[in-house]
Amino acid sequence: MAPKPFPAAPGDMGRRVAKRRDELGLTREEVAARAGMATSYLRFIEEQSTAAPGPGTMGTLAAVLDTTVTALSGGEADLPPGRRGRASPHARLVELSPGECWARLDGHGVGRVAVTTPGHEAVLPVNYSVVDRSVVFRTAPGSGPDSGPWPGDDDRIMWVRIDVDAISGRRIDVP
Repeated sequence: MAPKPFPAAPGDMGRRVAKRRDELGLTREEVAARAGMATSYLRFIEEQSTAAPGPGTMGTLAAVLDTTVTALSGGEADLPPGRRGRASPHARLVELSPGECWARLDGHGVGRVAVTTPGHEAVLPVNYSVVDRSVVFRTAPGSGPDSGPWPGDDDRIMWVRIDVDAISGRRIDVP
């Protein structure tokens, strides 16, 4: 079964801009007016993965959204919970429900797949989608951990579907 085609998704930066705007309860029109830009340009920034606003625009958006350019551009994304990258002494691990796991999995699109072939083991990046509670991604026939830059091949014509029988996950809560 071939999955349905998916529309282009917003880039991470665009999602962060839209999320911060929503957190502040501002409309797209209000943010655009405060930033001195066209509403259509803000829509482009929020919705298109190809959007790459310059430093001046990013600084203006950060100021309007009461945040930092680093936060909007994802510079804090891989830092552990706590201040200045230090783990919080009071952090706790919280089990996610299957629904929360699916919501988090469905909201990303980039992940890793571990593969083992005779003589090779690798964890490789993939661009994936979630379809009918399965994870799907494209690859090139015969590709694998010893055949070069697997996710970037132009010959990715074969779909791989990972059917999920059970799903679990955890998140770190910082009080």
